[in-house]
Amino acid sequence: MTATSGEAQAHGRARDFVFISYAREDREFLQPLLLEPLDAAGIQYWFDEHLEWDDNWWQEVRSRVHQAHAVIVLMTPRAAKSDWVTREVLVAQEKDKAIFPVLLEGKPLGQLTAHQYLDLRDGQRPNASWLDAVRHRLRSARRRRVIRTYLPALLISVIPAIAGSVVLIQLILPLFQNEQVEIPSLNGDYNLAVAQFSESLHGDLPDYVAGEVNSFVPGVVAGVKEALQQSSQDASDDIRLLRIEVEGLPVSVDGASADNQLTAGSIADQSNADALLYGSITTDGAAVVVAPRLWLSPRALPRAEELSGSHTLLSPRYYASRPDSVIRLRRLVADMASDLAALTVLIRLYDSGEFSNALNTIQDVRANGFEQEGLLYVFEGNLAGKLNRFDEAKLAYERALSFPAYTGRASLGLAQVAYSAALDEDVGCSADVDVEGLGEVIRTYAQLQDEADAPGANIRVKAIFGEARARVCLDASGRRSDDGRGRHLLQTVIDEYRHSVGESEDDDLRELAAEAEALMGDYDARRATNSTELLPALNHLDRAAKLTLFPDRKLGFTIAQATFLARAGELDRACEKIKQAQVLMAPEATMPPVDKLNCS
Repeated sequence: MTATSGEAQAHGRARDFVFISYAREDREFLQPLLLEPLDAAGIQYWFDEHLEWDDNWWQEVRSRVHQAHAVIVLMTPRAAKSDWVTREVLVAQEKDKAIFPVLLEGKPLGQLTAHQYLDLRDGQRPNASWLDAVRHRLRSARRRRVIRTYLPALLISVIPAIAGSVVLIQLILPLFQNEQVEIPSLNGDYNLAVAQFSESLHGDLPDYVAGEVNSFVPGVVAGVKEALQQSSQDASDDIRLLRIEVEGLPVSVDGASADNQLTAGSIADQSNADALLYGSITTDGAAVVVAPRLWLSPRALPRAEELSGSHTLLSPRYYASRPDSVIRLRRLVADMASDLAALTVLIRLYDSGEFSNALNTIQDVRANGFEQEGLLYVFEGNLAGKLNRFDEAKLAYERALSFPAYTGRASLGLAQVAYSAALDEDVGCSADVDVEGLGEVIRTYAQLQDEADAPGANIRVKAIFGEARARVCLDASGRRSDDGRGRHLLQTVIDEYRHSVGESEDDDLRELAAEAEALMGDYDARRATNSTELLPALNHLDRAAKLTLFPDRKLGFTIAQATFLARAGELDRACEKIKQAQVLMAPEATMPPVDKLNCS
């Protein structure tokens, strides 16, 4: 496409731009009424000029809406009839984009009646205050990405990949106490961050050992990058690797101290990292103890309830006086890099649904000496469960129980396996469920609620959700009445999430709350005897769709809303939900039929 002076450059290289949504029949109004004023104001914009109309057209347009910091919508009677304008506005609303409606003819669009709009029906051009508002939005977005100017310059080095795209971003952050830390957000297919280890150095180390301690994190980063490049067979791989140096500010799991420590979870959240390596290095002058830890984000492992959060890796001790101390420290760097690269491959296979390949890869990773076997066994159990290989999953989780740090996680996995095995293979929570098996699952989850928690694992809340889900399933089967206990526990999960929002929002709890809302909606719908009683169930599903961060779950919740609305006789609203679902669907997917609904 050809870029004008104000048009955002191809491939999203100009990051601070507004997306322009309009009906093609209104193209003639763009240049004089909008583009010229935006150019004069120095505001970058993007619209679909010169974009080829082919199978990839909608994917490109949707991608641009995601990248934009604001959306300008030209409202006319033609735009009101345009499915594409409707879709673009829906995507903008889903992504919480700032929307600037501009009324050229007729009335405001129904989707935007709650927004203030710029009225240009008299043929005038945008006024200075409106342009300032748009410009301010872009400046605000830019400020959110840039470290405060009184901090030393941000160093970003991008190193070309040999195979695929493994991009290293290095961030050096000398921080002042109580200042807000801003970390760049990664946008690769897979994002891995390595933070500077907190140091507690007492006594003098030999120079040759001190040098190895200082180069520990850079060595791990270089090793991970090299290992990923060697293992990447797909030229489309896009892996972002972030090295974070934090001077004078240790990375802490609990983040409870008064000196504004960063938490592993907050770093992973700010950088959009799927995995984060951090930890500590301590020495008394005679020995060096390296204590690495690993944070796995729930975003990278959807439906892997026992894997997210903080994992304690091995803590080796190296005596500085030993002749081989340098060699052993270097070997630790190489092993750590190898383990992180292997974990990256595993999580990417998991994320793409290649569970069988991931399970096979675990055997190779174990054979290569992966340090934390407990983590591998939990991963193995989860993958085997996804493949309905329940005996294999149970064996892996039982092996994980022998590692004290993984007792709670492995017990969660065992309960999940037992729950899956108790369901009807075809229908799920039908009259053919194993009632005794579900009863045992309920008892197991109840016991787990008193289990010692691992940082970020949320074992207690997940156990509450697991018990609630099993109780609701029993109730749905018709084999045993729950008397509202399951619904009460689901509300407890939602309340736990709401409490966490007041501190620092937890994506793991957010997803549990979304599923709890959906189950409450299903629970209430089964008891509804008329259309009015269906509305509370619909509200639960609406909250579930707004909470979840995963498009496939949002799609499922939206279709369920359409189903409930159709049952309530709200056919127009049901068709609106179907239209929203179509926006969320993959291009090759087919919308499942909804009973009593014809939106053609």
